[in-house]
Amino acid sequence: MHLSHQARKHLKAQRGEDLISKMFPKHIADQLRQGRKPEPENRDMVTIFFSDIVGFTDLSSRLPAEKVSDMLDRLYLRFDALADKHDVFKIETIGDAFIGVTNLVKDQDDHVKRIAEFAIDCIEAARQTQICLDDPSMGHVIIRVGLHSGPVIASVVGS
Repeated sequence: MHLSHQARKHLKAQRGEDLISKMFPKHIADQLRQGRKPEPENRDMVTIFFSDIVGFTDLSSRLPAEKVSDMLDRLYLRFDALADKHDVFKIETIGDAFIGVTNLVKDQDDHVKRIAEFAIDCIEAARQTQICLDDPSMGHVIIRVGLHSGPVIASVVGS
């Protein structure tokens, strides 16, 4: 399939729009699209979820990069679905770390309960995720989770 220069340009712009919409709350994405730098926002109370994979450094040294990437993809697709289910806003994944938050993008009176249930579901989802599909003897993913509640300043930093 051959796309014209204009069609490729439009497709690239659409992908950029989709990425902005996935990465930022709507009101922040709208400001970025308008070329404005969003002002930092204070929130008196949010709850943040942190997770990492037990033994990730060792796993990474024993598996080819493609297998590590595949494992993370399968795990984080499950986490993303759980974030949607529990209305947890995904902040970022950094290597084997997943960070999500409640009561930041919108008011959620039950933010602590919501993220605790999300954490329990993530622990179970990890237990069901094989480390390597080609080698079941490697077992399943085990994660550690941490939760923290408190005030934050939410801001877009850099460009």
